[in-house]
Amino acid sequence: MLPGCPEDVSVPALDAAELLRQASAMADAGDLSGAEQALVRARALFAHIGDINGEARSTAGLGRIALSMGSVEAAIADLREARRLYRLNGARLAEAQVLADLGDAYRIQGQYSEAGGLYLEAARMFEREAAAAMRAMADVARLTGQYRQSAQIYAETRVRYQALRDPQGEADCLLGL
Repeated sequence: MLPGCPEDVSVPALDAAELLRQASAMADAGDLSGAEQALVRARALFAHIGDINGEARSTAGLGRIALSMGSVEAAIADLREARRLYRLNGARLAEAQVLADLGDAYRIQGQYSEAGGLYLEAARMFEREAAAAMRAMADVARLTGQYRQSAQIYAETRVRYQALRDPQGEADCLLGL
């Protein structure tokens, strides 16, 4: 039997991804307790098979459910763990979303300075990922012979990297020009 799972999950009838889907449907329907139970089972299954991203998704879901149920301290603990797992797995956008969720939890507690710092960190992570996507789009334009479009996108992306104070990203854009 897997830790945190009832006996019927030791030989799973449903895979962990299906449990995540069910948890989402239950939460949407207002069944937070059922969603929580499905997420606990999914997390145990993902941990058992070594799927860090799945474990992080389940843990983040548990944090969001805890926050919805008013258990702010439990939410913070789960969201911190989800952030650690996403960071370990290199899932930057998911980590940024968890940071925003943590900001919500601290805001609810009245810890506005902590919340603001988390929101700012999340925004910067989202912006970095957007800049990386733009740089990749400029690369594709250059590789397909669309040089004017490529130069325009590199220039716009360079401005983003300047605002982020990211000299490596800025240099990469200059190399593309």
